[in-house]
Amino acid sequence: MRMLSLFNTRSLTSVLAAGLLVVALQLMGCGGDGGTDPEPDPDPTPPAAPSGLNGTSGDAQITLEWNAVSDAETYTVYRATEAFSDVSSATPVGEGLSATDLTDTDVSNGTLYYYRVTATAEDLESDASNQIDLTPFAAPDRP
Repeated sequence: MRMLSLFNTRSLTSVLAAGLLVVALQLMGCGGDGGTDPEPDPDPTPPAAPSGLNGTSGDAQITLEWNAVSDAETYTVYRATEAFSDVSSATPVGEGLSATDLTDTDVSNGTLYYYRVTATAEDLESDASNQIDLTPFAAPDRP
């Protein structure tokens, strides 16, 4: 009977010691899910392309808006005076935007402009949004 009691005490001590070791390692971030630093994504992918780009023309300005992309950190708006599919052939007119709208006031009335938007997350840029074209115009003279 004495041997059984000694065995149970040693087993209980071993189990408690192992449990404390596991808790200590988790608190230190050395094991299990106790760590707070996420592991880097081994194969990062860019966010989805923004959708729903639309806009309105005004006197020497064009106002744009688009749908938010859930994992986007920022947006870039591109403009050109010819239709484009590759944003490298266009001029960025808004970079690092957190909002999903932009008013472009660096435009001339009567000139046709083409726009696309991209989203960025983790330094990866998405494909371009749909393209729209707009022409700013002067308000008509009032008699």
